[in-house]
Amino acid sequence: MKTLSGLAAAMLTLALAVVGNVVATTAPAQAATGAMRPCRISDWDGGKSKTFRQITLKKSRFGMTHAVRRRIPAGVGFTRKVELTKIDVLSASLEASATVKADAGAFFAKASVEAGVKVGAAGSKTTSKSVTETFDVASAKRDRLFVFYAGYQTFGFRAHKRICNHGQHDSYGQLRSFDVIDESGAVLCPASRYKKGSVKYQIARKGGC
Repeated sequence: MKTLSGLAAAMLTLALAVVGNVVATTAPAQAATGAMRPCRISDWDGGKSKTFRQITLKKSRFGMTHAVRRRIPAGVGFTRKVELTKIDVLSASLEASATVKADAGAFFAKASVEAGVKVGAAGSKTTSKSVTETFDVASAKRDRLFVFYAGYQTFGFRAHKRICNHGQHDSYGQLRSFDVIDESGAVLCPASRYKKGSVKYQIARKGGC
């Protein structure tokens, strides 16, 4: 379990070859450092070709998936499990041309490197069932209303595939996914106590306070 920390690790400039269960194309993919280099005639000499893949993190935000409001009376504190109701379902997808989708596994592997965390694979979703999390709430001298929540850091990427084969052929797509490890916490109501648009403000509003 992680505590809410905003943007998941610092963004990395991707320069790594794909590893894992990736199906090889007619030619091995090349690592890209910074901007993807242009194709060269030598890339397809002798009937060969080269393929480059690059993914860029464009945005990240916290996506709340489960929550429940609970009033804690004055003088009461607890460490206990709380059942959270499903609020939203997050999914991982790749919206792109067929040539980019053919390398979905490679792009999702690169997405994990770019985000600095393991992201959900293509087609994966967060649970639509209720979940139970353990929370620790200290006592206070007055009644308090909390939104207990759970969710995941979400990411949006641009996928770019370049094939060098008797010319330069570029294809693009939009990849969306989420950290596979959830984040949970408690936000004190009302939402107006937080800066409008902040993560805590959005959690409080979405949680109904």
